[in-house]
Amino acid sequence: MRLNGAPGGAMVRQDVSPALRATDYKCPKYVWYYKDNKDKDMDKQQKQFNLPPELEGKKFRIRKLTPRECFRLMGVEDEDIDKIQAAGISNSSQYKLAGNSIVVDVLFHIFRKMFIERKPDGEYFKHLSLFEDINSDDEPMYTKGNPLRVVTLCSGYDSQCLAFERLKREYPSFDYELIAWSEFDPESKRPLNQQPAVIAHNALFPQWADRNLGDMTKIDWEKVPDFDMLFYSTPCQSISAAGLQHGFTEGSGTRSSIIWNVRDALKTKHPRYACLENVKAMVSKKFLPMFNLWQSELVNQGYTNFPQVLNAKDYGVPQNRERIFLVSILGEDARFSFPAKMPLEIRLKDVLQPPEEVDEKYYLSDKMLEYFKRVNEDTSHGHDFKPSDGGVPSR
Repeated sequence: MRLNGAPGGAMVRQDVSPALRATDYKCPKYVWYYKDNKDKDMDKQQKQFNLPPELEGKKFRIRKLTPRECFRLMGVEDEDIDKIQAAGISNSSQYKLAGNSIVVDVLFHIFRKMFIERKPDGEYFKHLSLFEDINSDDEPMYTKGNPLRVVTLCSGYDSQCLAFERLKREYPSFDYELIAWSEFDPESKRPLNQQPAVIAHNALFPQWADRNLGDMTKIDWEKVPDFDMLFYSTPCQSISAAGLQHGFTEGSGTRSSIIWNVRDALKTKHPRYACLENVKAMVSKKFLPMFNLWQSELVNQGYTNFPQVLNAKDYGVPQNRERIFLVSILGEDARFSFPAKMPLEIRLKDVLQPPEEVDEKYYLSDKMLEYFKRVNEDTSHGHDFKPSDGGVPSR
């Protein structure tokens, strides 16, 4: 459950988290934390709000999600979170990295549909396979002797590579290589290798630390080795409902308009696959004409497009995060279908850290609670601070 009117929102711990955002570093999401023993702070916090029947009689405090919990909600495994946090990245930057990234589990299931053939087993792949010429024994198309050559743009810490690593574990004969990646924050005053996303990427994938091409708008694609797949997740600031929505018209100079620089890579290198990920607003009524114009550009270069909005909660992660994915494949006869939805078997409570691991600094102060109380009492603005459904019903 989310608490309306609270900066960043808040959730009851058994439900699905609202979508994490890059701006959560300013004010992260909140959770109600239950305890059985008496606690005067809990009593005080509970009296601040009119709670629904299912919360009455329970003892709780309210706290922020920790950076580790945010990474977990993006499908990052604890071993990889440890590497990111050991690199000395600040908490605020960790919140921003998590909110800016792609859910690993969603990518894993997309990539499995693209590159691994599965026999129809009623659980994962009930649709046509992308490839007709692969046998039904889960043999990957790309192997250690012929790895999938990948380039990622606006890479962040590279959720794509985390998904490929997971694919390698499940299918040991599958392999890939990150030919190049592009991560660069034009607003940062730090040198490239000291920017948080670059530090995180190098902590996770030190073997490819020297392959960062930097600013994607300045890449000379003639000098980049050939690759099979280009994954681009260009900035959403000018598209997202949380931003100013100035759009991504070519030549407009908005952050999101650098998507048109992807055309240079496609024209020069002609990778077999090109994959886009962005906020759902990219296919909203306001921006759909521009999205279709981008699809037409891809068609003109010989690609067949497969767009679909996917929600992370349909692929094993308790986060209500909808994103548009566009899989583009060279050739008029290309086929692809996105992975089928799956029942969600975990909830937010399953990714929360135990109380002994959570520092006191993550709990709301009396000053913040007084603010929320004033929000509740002031009816002029139409906001309040009470539980509401955060994505799916409680269980």
